[in-house]
Amino acid sequence: MNITSENIDVRSDHYYGTSSIFFKIKGYLSTYSCGIAAKAWKDKASENHEKHLLVLDLTKMVGHESSSRQLLANTIASTSRRVKAVVIISDSLLHRLYLRLLLRSVSSPVIIHKSENQLSVIRAQLMAS
Repeated sequence: MNITSENIDVRSDHYYGTSSIFFKIKGYLSTYSCGIAAKAWKDKASENHEKHLLVLDLTKMVGHESSSRQLLANTIASTSRRVKAVVIISDSLLHRLYLRLLLRSVSSPVIIHKSENQLSVIRAQLMAS
């Protein structure tokens, strides 16, 4: 699955040796763009009974509508049975802290990285072992 729009890219991938869905937010995250991402995640979650990683790359995000963050949290919470972990990539301390608080109701682990490069290094180490 690959979806590209002005504000969000969504693709299926593998991280840490498991199925994942990767969301790259670009610029301003509107409720509409978040709805595209939420539908993509729900479709992926309903495909099978496998658990997936949700990878949220916020390094290019400059802002968001308040309703979009609530939609994001509600979508993740409603599909939590299909979430192995949530991986957040953001160089913004504010984004990282805010998402950690927003996702505290999700029983899955929340993994935070400052950059995709940091994630790639850890991924390479895990794949080598």
